[in-house]
Amino acid sequence: MNTHRCNPRIPDHPIFYINARNLTTNKASADTAADLNCHLFDHSCHWTNSYFSNFTWYGADHPIHDFLMQIATGSRSAPVDGYAIVTANESYEPDANAILESPIIKCQAGKGILSFEYWISMGVKLEVCTEFLDNWDIKCVQINPTATIWHQYAHVEIPNNDNCSLMISIRLSNFVYNSAFMKIGFGVIDNIKYQATLCDPSASCSITTPHYDVFEDTTLSPVETREPAPTTARTINEPTTEPNAISSTENHENQIGTDHCPVITIYVTEPSTVTTASTIEAEIEGYEDDTENGGSAENVSDAPSYNDEEIKPDVNAGNNVNNSAVTQPPANEATFVPLMPFHYDDESTDQAPPDPSFLDYSSNDDDTDDN
Repeated sequence: MNTHRCNPRIPDHPIFYINARNLTTNKASADTAADLNCHLFDHSCHWTNSYFSNFTWYGADHPIHDFLMQIATGSRSAPVDGYAIVTANESYEPDANAILESPIIKCQAGKGILSFEYWISMGVKLEVCTEFLDNWDIKCVQINPTATIWHQYAHVEIPNNDNCSLMISIRLSNFVYNSAFMKIGFGVIDNIKYQATLCDPSASCSITTPHYDVFEDTTLSPVETREPAPTTARTINEPTTEPNAISSTENHENQIGTDHCPVITIYVTEPSTVTTASTIEAEIEGYEDDTENGGSAENVSDAPSYNDEEIKPDVNAGNNVNNSAVTQPPANEATFVPLMPFHYDDESTDQAPPDPSFLDYSSNDDDTDDN
């Protein structure tokens, strides 16, 4: 009996691991405009997770495979060097935010410009907000990607606050997407640049610090995964020679994530307790001729070549992980955050992530079973 093959071919349980750290900073305010520039998202970067964020931003420099970016964002381009990444492993209310926050800008003379590069998966909404600290007012601008490619450059005008202090935040929301090949969503931010002339704040200005205890609990409960609206329910079939090609067709039997093709998963890990050996990227095999199942033989010759080098993980690295650490990772512990969760065999939601030992591809099963 022939089984349908995925085009392109990927392992039965594709997982991507990324070493990352929780984005924090000890710099409360910016001395110069350059203090808001962030390219590597290491300890020199002063953008941090907001108290009001429902999700955790991480700084990472592990390469993200262009194949994964193609599926999630419609673009094969991936961040180079360091970047900030946030993932949602469960479906939340649309207004649950992932908030990346700048240090305080004591005074901005005139208007400023914030620019950055971003990748977001389908359905995720992106906003840039200016928070005025003298009265805690906030103004937000929604960033709408052009066409159907969710990798763009954003250039946002930052308004003046009458020579009073302000903060800037980059916010993602609407982590509710659900399709056959991808669940929930993720976002990546890179190459943040802030251009403005800073000044001394006016004597009449005062910074009003919010009293966190008067706000409602910012921890939201997951909601049932829902189907996206028809206008945004785009699916991506196998990549073509045009890397940005996106199809709006219904599910394809060779589409990634159908009954025949698995859902890709990514885990973010904090490196303090995770060895280098456990920072792994799942092998992605080359294309296969799938003409008998409706595929195109042209894809074989046109397909990009992927690195087939086998990297064996530290099998014990993921054994002590539980899902309670996903949305609120404890300090100094390895945290595994699935970007695109597995389809488990049963309906239990409290399973630990699968043991990564299956990534030993020393022997490959054939794609066909003869009965």
